[in-house]
Parts: sequence; C-alpha cells; structure tokens
Amino acid sequence: QGVREGTLASVFFVQDIANHLADMQKNTEAFFPVKRGQFYLGLLGQITYAPVVKCDFGLLLQLPNPVEIIIVGSLKVTLGEDPKLEDYVLINVVFAGGINFEEGIWFDASLINSQIVGLELSGDMAFRLFWGGACKGFLMSVGGFHPAYKPEEGMLVSDMRRLSLGLSYSIVQIKLETYLAITSNSFQIGANMDLTVGWKRFGLKGYAGFDALFQFDPFLFMFDCRAGVAVMLDSTKLLSVDLALSVQGPAPWKVSGSASFFVLFIPVQVNFNLSWGNTTPALPSAEVSTLELLLNQADNLNNWQCQPADATSDSVMLAQTNNEEKLLPNACIAFNQSMIPMHTEEGEQTVFETMVICNNARPTDFNDFKLEKIALGSNDMADELWKPQRNDFAPALYKNLSTKEKIKLPSYERYNSGFSMDEAVVLPTAKQQITVNTVHVKQGVTSEQPFAESRNQFPASKPMPKDKQATARYMSALNDKMKSLQTK
Repeated sequence: QGVREGTLASVFFVQDIANHLADMQKNTEAFFPVKRGQFYLGLLGQITYAPVVKCDFGLLLQLPNPVEIIIVGSLKVTLGEDPKLEDYVLINVVFAGGINFEEGIWFDASLINSQIVGLELSGDMAFRLFWGGACKGFLMSVGGFHPAYKPEEGMLVSDMRRLSLGLSYSIVQIKLETYLAITSNSFQIGANMDLTVGWKRFGLKGYAGFDALFQFDPFLFMFDCRAGVAVMLDSTKLLSVDLALSVQGPAPWKVSGSASFFVLFIPVQVNFNLSWGNTTPALPSAEVSTLELLLNQADNLNNWQCQPADATSDSVMLAQTNNEEKLLPNACIAFNQSMIPMHTEEGEQTVFETMVICNNARPTDFNDFKLEKIALGSNDMADELWKPQRNDFAPALYKNLSTKEKIKLPSYERYNSGFSMDEAVVLPTAKQQITVNTVHVKQGVTSEQPFAESRNQFPASKPMPKDKQATARYMSALNDKMKSLQTK
C-alpha cells in the first residue's frame, strides 16, 4: 500500500527531514511496527546518470525471525535539469520488493505523476510467488485483474490501478486503460477507451472495451466486449447507441448480448440470452481409488516425521538406511500427506467433508475420510495426546465447482491431512502396532478400518542420563538395538 499511496518516499527519501519529522515517524511506525527481538538493518544509496536518470534506493535486512531481504526505491527519468523539459518527458516509478525465505517473493511498483509529451501515465504492477505461510500461489499483474477475478486477501494486491494513458487537448479528451495478469491457473487481459469530442455544451461521448479470462485446468474462458456512442447537449442525451456481448464456455456455453438505442427521449432495447450444454460441470471420465492413494501416502516415508522431543539427542546422529526411518525412544511421531484432504471442522462448522472429484478423477470407493483414533498396540490413545495436522489443498481439485466458484474461491485452503502425537506419549517397549483408524464414507455407507500400521519393535524407554559423555555412550549402545519405523 505504501507504494501505491506514494507514502514510501516519506520514510526513505526525504529531502527536508527537519520539517517532515512527524510524517516520517508516523509512516515508519506503519511500515515497521514494533516487535520485540526483531531488527531492521539497511543502507540507502543513489545511482544517477545525470541529468537523465536518478534512482534512490534502500536495501534492508530484517532478522532474526523471519529473515527477509527488502529493497525499496524510486526512479525518475527526465530529459535534463531544466524543469521545462519535464513537460516533454517525466517518468516517476516507486517500487518495493522482498524475499522471505520461509514464505516467498513479492514485488510492487507504481507509475505516478508521469507524462510523455502531454500524455499522462499511471498504473500499478505486482508480482507474487509464495511457497509458504498462510497463502500460497503465483501471480503477476500489470494494471490489475479481470473484473470477475478476486485475488486472495493474503496476496495483498487489492485496489490496483489500471495502466492508463490520458490525453486532454482542446476539444479532444482520450483515456486508454489496459491490464494483463497471469496467475497459477489463469491468463487475463483487457482494455478500455473513453473518448470525448466537443465543446462545453455540445459534443460526442464514446467508449469501447473488452475483458477476457482464460483458465487452464480445467479449461474455461470468459469474454466480454462493449461499445457505445452518444450525442450530448449539456448533460442531456439526444442520441445514443450501446452494444454489449458476452461469451462463456465450455460446459455450459453461454452467449448473451444487448443493443440499446435512444432517439430523442425514446429508448429501445433488445436483449438475448442463449445457453446449451451441461449446466452442472461434467465429472471427469478418469477414475481413482482414494483409499489406495491414501495407503500409498502412508507407505511413503517422506510423509512421516520422527523428531526428538527434547534437545538431549541433538548430539547423536543415527545411520541412514534405505526405506527406513530410525526412531529414538523419546521421539515425537507425525504423519502428513498432500494427496487426500480429510474431514475438517472449525469449531461447530464443517469446512471440508466430501470429495466429489479427486485430482481430476472420480473416486470409485470412498469420498470422505475422517480421523477417528490412534492406537499403540491394543491401547487407544486419548484424544488429547494427538492432534490433526493440516496441509494446503486446491479446492477445484476436489469439488465440482461452477465457473464463478472456481474464480472466486482461493487457490488453496488448509484441510486435515494427518496427525501428530503429543510429546507426553510413551512409545511401546515391545513389538507393537501403531494403528491409525479412519472412517470412510461412500454414498451413506460407513466403514471403519486402519489405513496405516507399524509392526516394528521399539526399544524400551529409559531416563536420559544428564551427563553428556554418559548420554553419548548410552545413545551409541542404543543405536545397535534400534529398530526402524516403517509404514505399511
């Protein structure tokens, strides 16, 4: 927002600090809120090719948590030092960007107070590539987005201005606006022109434009175009013609349009609306066994994590074995997969329940999985000793959504996908099973069965010696007795 509102320069590139100290303090607190144990370090610099190009920039480092590298700056391009030359060419760009190694990359730029030989220039640009945090995805936009597309709030790209060019000369005023956007699953482009020709009390007003959106998977497109012209006397419309056409498809195809005419206070309007094809999105022809997918995820050791519950084991490294995961007696076990979303609830509200499709295929067995219990051997674990884990899933891959729903819904949502055991859990001391039970539902038929079992012996848990050397000897002897944790 600081880039688009032009307040970024009031923090980093102030010419008269003494007279702007209050504004600097206010905006600094907004951009860099106080956080205990968090620091910003940086430097300011300037690159010039006098008198044509001048770039003021700042390079900042935020640490320790999160670690982020930030760049901010302003670029000015003119033909020379004479202020009169700015009437011919003046380009001002304010920009900011950063790399957060845990979340992703972001960059914003705005064109402000710019012109070329009388043509006014303005607009915003944004780039996002997020692989972590609450919002994941990719987008790049110059001038905003299609009117039907609403980017997720976590992308922080609201209220983007169209890339525009304006001309105002005597009896002619023209304004051109355009945008181009690419997201992880769509391509968007559009333009609009407004034209006014005439004098103060009499003239012509016209407009023309289009908007297009293409979604890649599953494929769909939306195309709208419009045009019109009117003869005006003061604020009174004497004659006018307005045309509009909208095409959307496939499955279903929709074509609509309108034509309106206005002649000396007499309005005439003609509309049409045609549609054909399936109104309900067709299910994919491919089929898949969701239970088999889940079992394969349970067999994948990359989905299992075995982490020490305390720091006493940090000095011990266990030998790696193919297709095996070594397990310390004081470890915490967690399972998390990204293939099958499970029954998810937020308080009393069900967030996710039934899979209509699964990764562009129709489930042939079960469409709802819910974690019920976890057992060590023959003993069920108390509910407070384990908790569900969540992962990011694309709703469009599991729900049969309409075109509008696919565009409006966020790219990813967090659903239950596994579990983690509490640190207080004592692992088995003899050959035992770790059994994860789920409830599977298909067309109202419910069955309960384990989807993951471990039939491997765990060593007996013993109090960890406090002396470091004794700990090392203990862990060395224990390593010879250690058995692997496997999933089947």
